[in-house]
This record gives sequence, C-alpha cells and structure tokens, in this order.
Amino acid sequence: MKKAYSLFHINTSFSSIERKNLKEVIYKCYWPLLKLVEKNDFKISIEATGKSLMDINSLEPLWILKLKELIFLEKCELIGSGYSQIIAPSVPFELNIKNIIYGNEIYKKLLNFQPQIALINEQAFSNSLIQIYKKFFKAIVIDHLNHPKCESDNQEPQILIDNFGNKIPVIWSNSISFQRFQRYIFGDINQDDYVTYLKNYNKKFFCLYSSDAEIFNYRPRGLKSERPFYSGEWVKIDSVYKFFQKSSNFKLISFKDLLNEINKKKKINMTSIVNPTIVKKQKKYNINRWLLAGRNNIRLNTLCMNAYNSIKQKKNSKKDFMKLCELWGSDFRTFATDNKIRYFYKNIKKLINNKKIKKNKFFFNSKNKLVNKSQKISEDKNYIYHSNSKYSIILNKKKGLTIDGFYNYPNRSKKLFGTIKQGIINSSLFESDFFSTHFTILNKSSLKRYSGLSENKIRLFSQKNCLIFRTIEKVGKNCICKKEIVLNNKKPEIIINYKFKDLISSYTRLNFITFDPINFYRKKIFVRSHLGGKISEKFELADKSFNHGSFVENVGSLVTTNNSIPASDGIIIIGDDKKEIKFEVDQNLSCLVPFIEYEKKKGSFLLRLYFSAKESDETNSEIFMKNLSASIKINIQNK
Repeated sequence: MKKAYSLFHINTSFSSIERKNLKEVIYKCYWPLLKLVEKNDFKISIEATGKSLMDINSLEPLWILKLKELIFLEKCELIGSGYSQIIAPSVPFELNIKNIIYGNEIYKKLLNFQPQIALINEQAFSNSLIQIYKKFFKAIVIDHLNHPKCESDNQEPQILIDNFGNKIPVIWSNSISFQRFQRYIFGDINQDDYVTYLKNYNKKFFCLYSSDAEIFNYRPRGLKSERPFYSGEWVKIDSVYKFFQKSSNFKLISFKDLLNEINKKKKINMTSIVNPTIVKKQKKYNINRWLLAGRNNIRLNTLCMNAYNSIKQKKNSKKDFMKLCELWGSDFRTFATDNKIRYFYKNIKKLINNKKIKKNKFFFNSKNKLVNKSQKISEDKNYIYHSNSKYSIILNKKKGLTIDGFYNYPNRSKKLFGTIKQGIINSSLFESDFFSTHFTILNKSSLKRYSGLSENKIRLFSQKNCLIFRTIEKVGKNCICKKEIVLNNKKPEIIINYKFKDLISSYTRLNFITFDPINFYRKKIFVRSHLGGKISEKFELADKSFNHGSFVENVGSLVTTNNSIPASDGIIIIGDDKKEIKFEVDQNLSCLVPFIEYEKKKGSFLLRLYFSAKESDETNSEIFMKNLSASIKINIQNK
C-alpha cells in the first residue's frame, strides 16, 4: 500500500495579492481549508510563515484559534518555515538564523506549538542549510524532482548530508504530483486522466499536495487570471481526499508519521558545482528567479544588504531585523503588485543608515589625479604593460580595456587569467578568443548582444600606491558604460568597477574571467563560496561540461539561466593546490551573482567565472533596471 501525505502552503505575502484582499482570501481559501481538516481525518498539514499567522490574526483571530484547536486535537499538523519566505542560500547566515527563531517564537505565541518539520522556503536548498535547520527541526521538506536518483527510489524519507558531517532527514514533496492535483481541480484534466496518473504511480511514498492554498476558489490575479474561475473547488478537493481515504492502494498519513519511515541507511548529497542550489519544479524555476529577474531584483537585494549592514551594528535591533526578513521575502521578487513594490522601497529606506555602510573609496573617485604618462607603464599599439614587485599585468587597448594577462609572482612567467587566444593551445580546442574583464549584454527586443570589446579612449589616473585606468563605451543607442581598473602596487590586488546608465537588457553579465588552463591543475581545482551558511562550501569541478548561464528551453518566456553559485557574503574563491584567487563583490553597490562556465576538452579545459546583474524569465521586463554600479575586487594568494 502506498503512503500518501500532503500539506497546504499559506502565504499572506503572495506576490499578486493585495493587503486589502486578504480578508477575502481568508474566507475563500483559509477557512475552507480548516473546515476540510476539522470535518475529516485526511491527515492534512498546514505550513505558514510566522508573518502569515500574524497577518491572519490581525484580521481574523478566530481562524488562528481554530487552527490552534485543531493542532491540539491532532487533527492537523503545523509545518514550520520561519518568519518570512526568504531565499536562504542567498542571504547572510545570521539572517537565516534570525528568520527561523522569529518564526518559532510566533508559532509558540499564537499556537502554543513548536513545529518539528520545516518546509524550505520556495524549496530553494543548498547544503549550507543542513547545519542551520538541524538545530531547530527534526526534518526538512524539499522537492523530489531534483533528487539525483529521482526515478530509481520509492521517495521514502532519507538522510541529507553535507561535506562537513552534518545531516538531517528529508521528506520529499513532489512538484509533478501537486501540479497534477492543481490541474484536476482547475479542470485542465478530467477525472479519468487524474485517476490514470494515480494508478500508474508506482512509488511507495506519495506526496499528494505541497503547494499554495490561495489559488483554490480564488484567483490571485483576479478576473484576468490565466485560468478561468469556477466555484466549488474546495468541494472538489474534498472529493479527491475521500477517494484516497477509500482507496485500497493508498493510506493517508501525516508528516509526523513520516519521521518513523526514515531510511537512515540512505544518505545523499544533493548538490554539486553543476547545481550548487536546487529549487522546486522544472529548471526554469532556478534560484536566479529571485536574485536576478523580477522587477530589478538585484536592486531590491542590494538595498536589503545595505539595510543588513546598517542594522547589524545596532543594539536592540530585533524589530528592524524582523522587518528586513519580511522585505527580503521572495514574493517581492516575482509578480509583486505596484503597491507592494512601493511598500518595499518605502520601508527599506527606513532601515538603511548610509553612514554605517562602507564605501569603495576608488569607485570613480573624482579626486584621483589625472596623469598623462607614468614610468610604471609602457605601451605599444595594442597593449599597456605594467609591473611591480607583486605582479605584472597586460591590458588590451583595442578590446575594451580587458586584461590580456595577469601574472603573479613568484611564478612570473605563468598567466593566471586573461585572454585565451584562438588556437594558442591547439587549433581544434579553442575556436575563438576568450577574453577577461569584459561584459555581455543581450537586448531581446533588438536581438543584439554587446560585449564591451570596442576600442575607446583610455585615461590614466593615480592615487597613493595605485594606478587607475578608465574608459567609456557606448552600448547600443543610449546606454553608456564607464569602466575603471584599479591596480594596487603594494599587493597582488586589482579592482574592476563598472557604471552603466540607461541600460536596457535581457541579461547583463560582468567581468568574465578566463583562467589559463596551462597553469591550473584540473584535478585539484575547487570553487568555494558561502551559500547562506556560516562555513563556505567547497566544490570540485564536475566530470561533465556545464554553464550556469545557459538558456533553459521554455515555451512561455525567455529563461536565460539554469543555476548559479550565490555568494551570500559576496566572496567566491577559485584555486588549486598551489594558489587561490579571491573575488569579492562590493554588495553595498550591487549584489552580483557568480556563475561558472566549464567545458572539458581533450587534453585541456575552459574555465570561466562571471557575475550577473540581470537575468530573464517570465517574472521580469527589460525596462526595470536602467542604472547599475558594480565593483569586484580580485586578490591572489599563493599557498
């Protein structure tokens, strides 16, 4: 007999639901859900953020009292998630901890209940979350669709592990099953289709439903919803559960029962350099949906980081941190209404104290001294050359002031990164030039791509211990890109700054770094980054080629990316057994997101790192991000 379980996700911050409509949602969606639980023994669980419970309590306290009663009578189980629906792999560790603590405090206060199991917010998971969640919960819930052995197991609860010995039981949700459930309730498929799907299901464990409650008997986008509205959907849901209750093939169980079904011998590591994070549903729903798409999500995330850096220096900051958890929530970053976006900007500005935010002193500083020539540099028709006691560098004048070669001492003859020229290793391996420290911008409306590789006038500035090169490039009809490279003469450090004005793009990717395959030992190369945890995660290169910035085939919209390696503290390190190159994004300017491209080649490889400021999916438009300031610092360390 197959064991079936389910949860309904309650979210008063639902992106396209206005605050003024919450009472209607409570009566059309939340009350019918509780009545379904109260009148039956369907083993239904309810998941809600702490903020959702507070919102409901302020509008309809009787609903909270009824939920509390049903939990006490063990008619219903509460699944936790935190105070707000934040995308945990992309935010600082301290905020992830606070978000869970604040949520648990509200569960205790309003319901006198402490959840044992947590649904990962938006099911956006990284291995760093294991160490966090195991301190507060007995198990977590994430989507089985991204299980590395999805087709071969029974979807039984098992153990997730990371590379540090941390582990936590996982209960699988199932995005395919909940989408089939939704389609049947909406009338997209008929009863025979749904029953056929259930008959063909051959796993031992079955997650019947694990998604939104607000979409039944209500349409968040009103009369213009993509689906027509039919009344009586909760009646139809009731009939589905009664079918399962009467079925000889299924047995309805609770999430609590699943804690006794954990296969402790089955331990899996879910992530890799190919997929550093996983989320629910299909690949088009990757983590960049909330980081780089939407209505200028990088701007929203940068303001949240400004607020975080302001608040963490304050005493008695709980109230501010709770507000920041709310504003860092995922629902401001998908289909948020105009009112919600205005609410975000109004409230985030109250949390930011610019005096407490560290500024990049080099960022296009007008006080820098303009110089015509310097004894420290030489040049010819194509290149600028500079050497000091720490490193030497070659800049390409004709290709957008890109770094043609960066050589670190004591290995003065070995290029760490720069341009890998066509045919330089083997004519069959590299068919074109691969540059470093340029950008690529795609304009979907014109189908043009700009790469920042034009020849432009270069000006040289100086500051104490630093040389500064600047150039300006026109991108398309109206966009202007200012670029600045700062060379530190006292240590092996360079800074690359960008400033865009009137930018319209489908994606904006900055500062491509092409690593020289001759000078990196392939089997020892690693990538290290923080993904929402206290300790950084270390990834080895995969045995297959991949590119986080490859397009995902999707009928409905342009999805320009499939994954990324979020640096929640702004730092990503790439190295091997002899050296490390540290890249640090100035998150107070813009929370750029690192991407990796890797291609295996016979006797060699192509490895590139780049940083994205904007990507596209169905949540965004090209017009939202018009101005961008970004800065990336590069440090080299020999082991």
